[in-house]
Amino acid sequence: MSVKSTYIVKLKYEPKVPIDARNISPNTFTGKSLNDILKLSVLEGGISVELKDLFDVDGPSNAPEDVNSIEILIEGFGSGKLRYIGYRMSGGRIVVKGDVGHFAGYRMSGGSILIEGKAGSYVGAKMKGGSIEVMKGCGDCVGGKLPGEKPGKGMSSGEIIIHGDAGSQVGVGMKGGRIIIEGSAGMLCGLNMMGGTILIQRNCDLYPGARMTAGRVIVGGVVEGILPSFYFDSIVPSVRVGKISMNKPFAMFIADAIVGGRGSVYISLEENKSLIDQYKDLVEERIEVE
Repeated sequence: MSVKSTYIVKLKYEPKVPIDARNISPNTFTGKSLNDILKLSVLEGGISVELKDLFDVDGPSNAPEDVNSIEILIEGFGSGKLRYIGYRMSGGRIVVKGDVGHFAGYRMSGGSILIEGKAGSYVGAKMKGGSIEVMKGCGDCVGGKLPGEKPGKGMSSGEIIIHGDAGSQVGVGMKGGRIIIEGSAGMLCGLNMMGGTILIQRNCDLYPGARMTAGRVIVGGVVEGILPSFYFDSIVPSVRVGKISMNKPFAMFIADAIVGGRGSVYISLEENKSLIDQYKDLVEERIEVE
Protein backbone atom coordinates (compact mmCIF):
# COMPACT_ATOMS: atom_id res chain seq x y z
CA MET A 1 0.00 0.00 0.00
CA SER A 2 1.48 3.32 -1.08
CA VAL A 3 1.97 6.16 1.40
CA LYS A 4 -0.12 9.23 0.67
CA SER A 5 1.71 12.51 0.13
CA THR A 6 -0.73 15.16 1.32
CA TYR A 7 -0.62 18.80 0.23
CA ILE A 8 -2.72 21.38 2.08
CA VAL A 9 -3.65 24.25 -0.22
CA LYS A 10 -5.26 27.15 1.66
CA LEU A 11 -6.61 30.41 0.28
CA LYS A 12 -4.81 33.44 1.73
CA TYR A 13 -7.92 35.60 1.42
CA GLU A 14 -11.48 35.37 0.16
CA PRO A 15 -11.41 36.01 -3.61
CA LYS A 16 -13.79 38.53 -5.16
CA VAL A 17 -13.66 37.07 -8.70
CA PRO A 18 -13.70 33.50 -10.08
CA ILE A 19 -10.39 31.61 -9.93
CA ASP A 20 -9.44 29.16 -12.70
CA ALA A 21 -7.67 26.60 -10.51
CA ARG A 22 -7.31 23.72 -12.98
CA ASN A 23 -3.63 23.35 -12.02
CA ILE A 24 -4.62 22.29 -8.52
CA SER A 25 -4.62 18.61 -9.41
CA PRO A 26 -2.62 15.50 -8.48
CA ASN A 27 -1.60 15.18 -12.14
CA THR A 28 -0.13 18.68 -12.17
CA PHE A 29 1.69 18.20 -8.86
CA THR A 30 3.22 14.84 -9.87
CA GLY A 31 7.03 14.80 -9.80
CA LYS A 32 7.36 18.50 -8.99
CA SER A 33 9.24 20.14 -6.15
CA LEU A 34 7.23 22.24 -3.70
CA ASN A 35 8.93 25.32 -5.14
CA ASP A 36 7.73 24.41 -8.65
CA ILE A 37 4.22 23.74 -7.35
CA LEU A 38 4.14 27.23 -5.83
CA LYS A 39 4.97 28.65 -9.27
CA LEU A 40 2.07 26.94 -11.06
CA SER A 41 -0.20 29.41 -12.81
CA VAL A 42 -3.79 30.19 -11.87
CA LEU A 43 -6.14 32.77 -13.30
CA GLU A 44 -7.58 35.33 -10.92
CA GLY A 45 -10.37 36.67 -13.05
CA GLY A 46 -8.53 37.10 -16.36
CA ILE A 47 -5.10 37.72 -14.82
CA SER A 48 -2.45 35.01 -14.63
CA VAL A 49 -0.75 34.78 -11.24
CA GLU A 50 1.28 32.12 -9.45
CA LEU A 51 -0.25 29.66 -7.01
CA LYS A 52 1.74 31.17 -4.12
CA ASP A 53 0.11 34.57 -4.72
CA LEU A 54 -3.31 33.22 -3.72
CA PHE A 55 -2.57 30.13 -1.64
CA ASP A 56 -0.40 28.88 1.18
CA VAL A 57 0.80 25.38 0.27
CA ASP A 58 2.11 22.93 2.85
CA GLY A 59 3.38 19.49 1.91
CA PRO A 60 6.40 17.32 1.00
CA SER A 61 9.38 19.04 -0.62
CA ASN A 62 9.01 16.73 -3.63
CA ALA A 63 5.82 15.20 -4.95
CA PRO A 64 5.90 11.49 -5.87
CA GLU A 65 5.85 10.34 -9.48
CA ASP A 66 2.82 8.13 -8.79
CA VAL A 67 -0.27 10.27 -9.18
CA ASN A 68 -2.29 7.88 -7.00
CA SER A 69 -0.02 8.69 -4.04
CA ILE A 70 -0.99 12.38 -4.04
CA GLU A 71 -3.80 13.86 -1.96
CA ILE A 72 -4.71 17.56 -2.06
CA LEU A 73 -6.75 19.23 0.70
CA ILE A 74 -8.21 22.61 -0.29
CA GLU A 75 -9.19 24.97 2.50
CA GLY A 76 -10.09 28.61 3.11
CA PHE A 77 -13.00 31.05 2.90
CA GLY A 78 -14.21 31.67 -0.62
CA SER A 79 -13.45 28.24 -2.06
CA GLY A 80 -16.75 28.52 -3.92
CA LYS A 81 -14.94 30.83 -6.36
CA LEU A 82 -12.56 28.01 -7.40
CA ARG A 83 -13.36 26.53 -10.80
CA TYR A 84 -12.02 23.53 -12.74
CA ILE A 85 -10.75 21.77 -9.61
CA GLY A 86 -9.49 18.33 -10.68
CA TYR A 87 -9.42 19.20 -14.38
CA ARG A 88 -8.43 16.11 -16.42
CA MET A 89 -7.19 14.30 -13.29
CA SER A 90 -6.48 10.60 -13.79
CA GLY A 91 -5.68 9.53 -10.24
CA GLY A 92 -5.08 10.64 -6.67
CA ARG A 93 -7.56 12.39 -4.42
CA ILE A 94 -8.83 15.93 -3.88
CA VAL A 95 -10.79 16.99 -0.81
CA VAL A 96 -12.39 20.45 -0.73
CA LYS A 97 -13.15 21.53 2.84
CA GLY A 98 -16.01 23.78 1.77
CA ASP A 99 -17.82 24.83 -1.41
CA VAL A 100 -16.46 24.73 -4.94
CA GLY A 101 -17.31 26.54 -8.18
CA HIS A 102 -18.26 25.32 -11.64
CA PHE A 103 -16.63 22.45 -13.58
CA ALA A 104 -15.30 20.41 -10.67
CA GLY A 105 -13.89 17.18 -12.11
CA TYR A 106 -14.27 18.38 -15.69
CA ARG A 107 -12.95 15.70 -18.08
CA MET A 108 -11.53 13.62 -15.21
CA SER A 109 -10.72 9.98 -15.97
CA GLY A 110 -9.70 8.60 -12.58
CA GLY A 111 -9.11 9.30 -8.91
CA SER A 112 -11.65 10.81 -6.53
CA ILE A 113 -12.96 14.22 -5.52
CA LEU A 114 -14.80 14.88 -2.26
CA ILE A 115 -16.53 18.25 -1.86
CA GLU A 116 -17.67 18.79 1.71
CA GLY A 117 -19.89 21.75 0.83
CA LYS A 118 -21.92 22.50 -2.28
CA ALA A 119 -20.77 22.69 -5.89
CA GLY A 120 -21.56 24.83 -8.91
CA SER A 121 -22.74 23.63 -12.31
CA TYR A 122 -21.17 21.03 -14.60
CA VAL A 123 -19.87 18.75 -11.83
CA GLY A 124 -18.15 15.86 -13.64
CA ALA A 125 -18.99 17.22 -17.08
CA LYS A 126 -17.52 15.01 -19.84
CA MET A 127 -16.20 12.68 -17.12
CA LYS A 128 -14.53 9.42 -18.28
CA GLY A 129 -13.89 7.70 -14.95
CA GLY A 130 -13.24 8.10 -11.25
CA SER A 131 -15.66 9.30 -8.58
CA ILE A 132 -17.04 12.61 -7.33
CA GLU A 133 -18.98 13.04 -4.10
CA VAL A 134 -20.67 16.30 -3.12
CA MET A 135 -21.95 16.44 0.45
CA LYS A 136 -24.48 19.22 -0.23
CA GLY A 137 -26.33 20.41 -3.34
CA CYS A 138 -25.04 21.43 -6.76
CA GLY A 139 -26.01 23.37 -9.86
CA ASP A 140 -27.08 22.34 -13.34
CA CYS A 141 -25.77 19.78 -15.86
CA VAL A 142 -24.19 17.24 -13.50
CA GLY A 143 -22.21 14.78 -15.64
CA GLY A 144 -23.38 16.58 -18.75
CA LYS A 145 -22.08 17.80 -22.07
CA LEU A 146 -21.43 21.40 -23.04
CA PRO A 147 -24.06 23.54 -24.82
CA GLY A 148 -24.04 22.93 -28.56
CA GLU A 149 -22.35 19.53 -28.38
CA LYS A 150 -24.05 16.44 -29.79
CA PRO A 151 -25.77 13.84 -27.55
CA GLY A 152 -23.29 11.34 -26.14
CA LYS A 153 -20.61 13.94 -25.43
CA GLY A 154 -21.37 14.02 -21.73
CA MET A 155 -20.22 11.67 -18.99
CA SER A 156 -19.16 8.22 -20.29
CA SER A 157 -17.99 6.40 -17.14
CA GLY A 158 -17.44 6.82 -13.40
CA GLU A 159 -19.80 7.75 -10.58
CA ILE A 160 -21.16 11.02 -9.19
CA ILE A 161 -23.03 11.16 -5.89
CA ILE A 162 -24.82 14.33 -4.74
CA HIS A 163 -25.99 14.26 -1.10
CA GLY A 164 -28.57 16.96 -1.67
CA ASP A 165 -30.50 18.62 -4.49
CA ALA A 166 -29.31 19.21 -8.06
CA GLY A 167 -30.33 21.71 -10.71
CA SER A 168 -31.73 21.10 -14.18
CA GLN A 169 -30.46 18.85 -16.98
CA VAL A 170 -28.78 16.24 -14.80
CA GLY A 171 -26.83 13.93 -17.14
CA VAL A 172 -27.59 15.90 -20.30
CA GLY A 173 -26.01 14.01 -23.22
CA MET A 174 -24.43 11.33 -21.02
CA LYS A 175 -23.63 7.92 -22.50
CA GLY A 176 -22.35 5.94 -19.52
CA GLY A 177 -21.57 5.94 -15.83
CA ARG A 178 -23.84 6.52 -12.86
CA ILE A 179 -25.30 9.65 -11.24
CA ILE A 180 -27.06 9.44 -7.88
CA ILE A 181 -28.96 12.45 -6.53
CA GLU A 182 -30.11 11.83 -2.95
CA GLY A 183 -32.39 14.86 -3.00
CA SER A 184 -34.49 16.35 -5.81
CA ALA A 185 -33.58 17.55 -9.30
CA GLY A 186 -34.78 20.17 -11.75
CA MET A 187 -36.31 19.77 -15.17
CA LEU A 188 -35.05 17.77 -18.16
CA CYS A 189 -33.07 15.21 -16.20
CA GLY A 190 -31.50 12.80 -18.72
CA LEU A 191 -32.05 15.12 -21.70
CA ASN A 192 -30.46 13.61 -24.86
CA MET A 193 -29.18 10.69 -22.78
CA MET A 194 -27.54 7.80 -24.67
CA GLY A 195 -26.58 5.45 -21.83
CA GLY A 196 -25.77 5.12 -18.15
CA THR A 197 -28.02 5.47 -15.10
CA ILE A 198 -29.47 8.46 -13.28
CA LEU A 199 -31.17 7.93 -9.92
CA ILE A 200 -33.17 10.78 -8.39
CA GLN A 201 -34.19 9.55 -4.95
CA ARG A 202 -36.72 12.29 -4.26
CA ASN A 203 -38.63 14.57 -6.67
CA CYS A 204 -38.00 15.67 -10.24
CA ASP A 205 -39.33 18.58 -12.28
CA LEU A 206 -40.73 18.34 -15.80
CA TYR A 207 -39.84 15.83 -18.50
CA PRO A 208 -37.16 13.44 -17.26
CA GLY A 209 -35.67 11.45 -20.16
CA ALA A 210 -36.63 13.91 -22.92
CA ARG A 211 -35.11 12.84 -26.25
CA MET A 212 -33.20 9.98 -24.63
CA THR A 213 -32.24 7.00 -26.81
CA ALA A 214 -30.78 4.64 -24.18
CA GLY A 215 -29.96 4.38 -20.47
CA ARG A 216 -32.09 4.56 -17.32
CA VAL A 217 -33.66 7.44 -15.41
CA ILE A 218 -35.23 6.53 -12.05
CA VAL A 219 -37.30 8.94 -9.95
CA GLY A 220 -38.26 7.82 -6.45
CA GLY A 221 -40.54 10.75 -5.68
CA VAL A 222 -42.96 13.08 -7.44
CA VAL A 223 -42.51 13.86 -11.15
CA GLU A 224 -44.07 17.11 -12.38
CA GLY A 225 -44.79 15.76 -15.85
CA ILE A 226 -43.80 13.21 -18.50
CA LEU A 227 -43.80 13.56 -22.27
CA PRO A 228 -46.60 12.12 -24.42
CA SER A 229 -43.92 10.44 -26.57
CA PHE A 230 -43.22 7.94 -23.74
CA TYR A 231 -44.72 4.44 -23.98
CA PHE A 232 -45.95 2.70 -20.85
CA ASP A 233 -44.25 -0.70 -20.63
CA SER A 234 -44.76 -2.40 -17.27
CA ILE A 235 -44.95 -2.24 -13.48
CA VAL A 236 -41.81 -3.41 -11.68
CA PRO A 237 -41.87 -4.27 -7.95
CA SER A 238 -38.55 -2.58 -7.10
CA VAL A 239 -35.48 -0.94 -8.61
CA ARG A 240 -31.81 -1.41 -7.73
CA VAL A 241 -28.89 0.88 -8.56
CA GLY A 242 -25.58 -0.37 -7.25
CA LYS A 243 -26.07 -0.95 -3.53
CA ILE A 244 -29.24 1.15 -3.40
CA SER A 245 -32.53 -0.76 -3.44
CA MET A 246 -35.86 1.04 -3.74
CA ASN A 247 -38.39 -1.54 -2.61
CA LYS A 248 -41.61 -0.13 -3.99
CA PRO A 249 -43.42 -0.41 -7.34
CA PHE A 250 -42.41 1.71 -10.31
CA ALA A 251 -44.11 2.39 -13.63
CA MET A 252 -41.59 1.85 -16.42
CA PHE A 253 -41.80 3.81 -19.67
CA ILE A 254 -39.85 3.39 -22.90
CA ALA A 255 -38.41 6.72 -24.05
CA ASP A 256 -38.24 8.75 -26.12
CA ALA A 257 -40.33 7.66 -29.14
CA ILE A 258 -39.88 10.99 -30.87
CA VAL A 259 -36.21 10.07 -31.50
CA GLY A 260 -36.75 6.31 -31.77
CA GLY A 261 -35.38 5.82 -28.26
CA ARG A 262 -35.25 2.61 -26.25
CA GLY A 263 -34.30 4.12 -22.91
CA SER A 264 -36.13 3.40 -19.66
CA VAL A 265 -37.76 5.90 -17.32
CA TYR A 266 -38.96 4.54 -13.96
CA ILE A 267 -41.47 6.60 -11.97
CA SER A 268 -42.61 5.75 -8.46
CA LEU A 269 -46.17 4.46 -8.72
CA GLU A 270 -47.33 5.54 -5.26
CA GLU A 271 -46.11 9.16 -5.50
CA ASN A 272 -47.45 9.73 -9.02
CA LYS A 273 -50.94 8.23 -9.01
CA SER A 274 -52.57 11.25 -10.64
CA LEU A 275 -49.86 11.48 -13.30
CA ILE A 276 -50.10 7.81 -14.19
CA ASP A 277 -53.93 7.80 -14.05
CA GLN A 278 -54.07 8.40 -17.83
CA TYR A 279 -52.46 4.98 -18.21
CA LYS A 280 -54.90 3.41 -15.74
CA ASP A 281 -56.24 0.74 -18.08
CA LEU A 282 -52.76 -0.38 -19.11
CA VAL A 283 -51.52 -0.39 -15.51
CA GLU A 284 -54.47 -2.46 -14.29
CA GLU A 285 -54.06 -4.84 -17.22
CA ARG A 286 -50.38 -5.40 -16.38
CA ILE A 287 -51.14 -5.88 -12.68
CA GLU A 288 -53.83 -8.48 -13.51
CA VAL A 289 -51.43 -10.36 -15.79
CA GLU A 290 -48.74 -10.41 -13.13
